[in-house]
Amino acid sequence: MKNIKILAYTLIPLALVAYIIKLTIFDKSINMFETGIILLIVMWVVYFLVNRLMSREIRLKAKSAPGFQIVHKDRKQPSEEQTTHAPKFFHTGNFQIIHKGRPLGANTAGQDDKMFKMPVYRTREQRPPANAENPANQKVHFGTAGIRGLTNIEITPQLVLKMSEIYGAYISPPPVVKKMKVAVGCDTRFGSEMLRQIAIAGLNSAGVNTIDCGLITTGGLASYIVSKQLDGGVLITGSHTPYDMTGYIIFKSDGSYLDNEMARELEKRYQCYEKFRSQVKPENIGGNQPAPDAPETYKSFLLGKIDQALIKSNSFSILVDPANGPASLILPAMLKELGCRVTIANGELAPIPNRPSEPRATNLGETAAKVKESKSDIGIATDVDADRVLFIDANGKVLSEDTIGAIFARANISAGRTCVTPINSSGLIEDVVAECSGKLEYCRIGQPETIKSIKEHNADFSYEESGKYYFCKQALWPDALLSSLKLLEILAKKNTTLEKLASEFPPFFQVKHKITLKELGLDRQFGFSRILPPIDGSIPLKRDGQSICTGSAPDIASNLNKVYQKIQELWAGEITENSKSDITIDGLKRTYNDKSWLLIRKSGTEPLIRVYADAPTPERAQELVEKGERLVRKACQSFKPN
Repeated sequence: MKNIKILAYTLIPLALVAYIIKLTIFDKSINMFETGIILLIVMWVVYFLVNRLMSREIRLKAKSAPGFQIVHKDRKQPSEEQTTHAPKFFHTGNFQIIHKGRPLGANTAGQDDKMFKMPVYRTREQRPPANAENPANQKVHFGTAGIRGLTNIEITPQLVLKMSEIYGAYISPPPVVKKMKVAVGCDTRFGSEMLRQIAIAGLNSAGVNTIDCGLITTGGLASYIVSKQLDGGVLITGSHTPYDMTGYIIFKSDGSYLDNEMARELEKRYQCYEKFRSQVKPENIGGNQPAPDAPETYKSFLLGKIDQALIKSNSFSILVDPANGPASLILPAMLKELGCRVTIANGELAPIPNRPSEPRATNLGETAAKVKESKSDIGIATDVDADRVLFIDANGKVLSEDTIGAIFARANISAGRTCVTPINSSGLIEDVVAECSGKLEYCRIGQPETIKSIKEHNADFSYEESGKYYFCKQALWPDALLSSLKLLEILAKKNTTLEKLASEFPPFFQVKHKITLKELGLDRQFGFSRILPPIDGSIPLKRDGQSICTGSAPDIASNLNKVYQKIQELWAGEITENSKSDITIDGLKRTYNDKSWLLIRKSGTEPLIRVYADAPTPERAQELVEKGERLVRKACQSFKPN
């Protein structure tokens, strides 16, 4: 179309010129002066038409071009002649055009405005929308294991810096009298090193001295804090989550995670950052020093909690799978010092583990096969930060977390002693604690709640169904390495194999279902869908810069509560046959005389209801889950439109 227009704009005037020449030379009907005037008019018309067409085409092409954009300069008004303008930026493709701008602060009097281009590092498609929320103004929320989110999207350098300043000001309020000391470490994930350095800077700016422990496990940092009598710690780790997520975890001086009360206080202070950050004098800024003795301190701590000679006498053959995390720096070497033959899987440090980080039976198929292939006595599989651990017997069978919890409970609980466990643990633990004449205390799900209950009841042992084990008199944190050594000590003391030891406990089976409100037809009714932002007001979940949820968090929390309240109303009269007791500290849990239980809980982060069951047979567990699901669906009927 463009070529046709150009051809028309040029051929028609040329034909007119030829006709005028014919009239002038051959017909001699007009003189040369008239001819010149006519030709000038024709040439001006041709120039005007072609220039108009080509300018339009250039502008259209510039708008769609991936390279750069043509921007026309405007004339300046006389009043603007002596004004220094801030540059105007236009992003397009791989360049930004700076139009009508002069460098700020430069002496540009008498210079013409210039237009130039410089490279940029993100395209138009990558820019956030104009109404995107400013990350600096977002709320933060400490969940069951610190602040978690997508690396460099939700857990940003700005967030880590500001929270480190707030945390530093909290433990060392002005005026700074004594320099507090805080240990800082990280895992192997992308961005962890960057965020660790930023955390150090934030703490130093608040007048806190930092000890840089580098790559280290959860247990390594916690034990270093306790061994060196430090005032706290910060660990940058994604733990068992996908590789593109990370977390900001704060430790107290006793090595435990911060409690919920302190977490809520830090959240409030973060929202009033300018008010609560410490603007310390230059001479009071904290210093940073490396901790070259961190690995040795950790190893000494671990070896001091076990009978080394007993383990050495058994010469165990062990396969270790540390998920390419910091545990590979210490666990294999320490086991070799204890006389074990060690085979390593996924032992190289890497930002992306060679298997899913979370140590669950479904993720450990290859590891279990290698245990059998290498003829190892036991397999040890941790997550990236090594607070969770699963164990595999010589036949390649991944043992359940509840079975290992029962093994540890029997070894650590005696008459009058207390075991603490969250309400979703298997009924097996009740049998074991009763057999030991001990006391069992249930707590809410989550590490802060578990530690809180441990302290309240002065517990001797605790475990979480996720593979976290607490030897409370020796450590107030879960540590995969300490748990592994403790299991080896039990096996050596009993002179038995892991499969034989596990066979001493009756089997229990768990079935876990979740029912989304979308399945129940209530997503449109309540105005939300898919994954929702944490309903306590924390950072909305995004991937690739795009929100994957809709709806207001307070509205979602309110509507989810309405559904749960209806379930509570029906709970008292439903599924009561052969029931034994009800536990309502975290959800609705009902135990039965056949040692089974049913648990219904609302999610704290998603628009769904969780229905769990545990029983001595898989059929009974499935039956209870199905009854629980029917109860949930019945409760939701009243919310559907007629």
